Amino acid sequence: MPNAARTAKPRVKDSALPTARLEDVAQLAGVSVSTVSRALQQPHMVNARTRAAVLQAVEQTGYRVNMAARNLRMGRTGAVLALVPNLHNTFHAEVLSGISEALVGQGLSLLVADARQAARIDPRRADGLILLDALICAPVLAAQARLGRCPTVLVDDH
Repeated sequence: MPNAARTAKPRVKDSALPTARLEDVAQLAGVSVSTVSRALQQPHMVNARTRAAVLQAVEQTGYRVNMAARNLRMGRTGAVLALVPNLHNTFHAEVLSGISEALVGQGLSLLVADARQAARIDPRRADGLILLDALICAPVLAAQARLGRCPTVLVDDH
């Protein structure tokens, strides 16, 4: 008996249907799941006709990469944590807005926390840290030094 996943009709874009899967894209494009993955992540490894078929199937199914699943598989969080000394300061709000815009362009999310709570924050919850006050954030810096885990950027006016 054939595998039900291989014989099922691919899901096409429709708000009543569940989220499209990589398998749906592959079936609609007439290629393997690994070819779809390669076409989306390493387009130079796939010929133009195959890539076009995959992209058309992506459009028809409404497929979107599940970033949570990808980050879990790669051992990342997909987020950068910014510790801010004063959440009410308009200067910091503008800085955070610019940071967020840059991160979204890279497929990352911005987490924001009050720097006065730095001692209670686990720096492993982010792939990178932005510290907007080095003095208040000293406990986080010490933890980072011990863990040696993620890149850290210091922004300070001193």
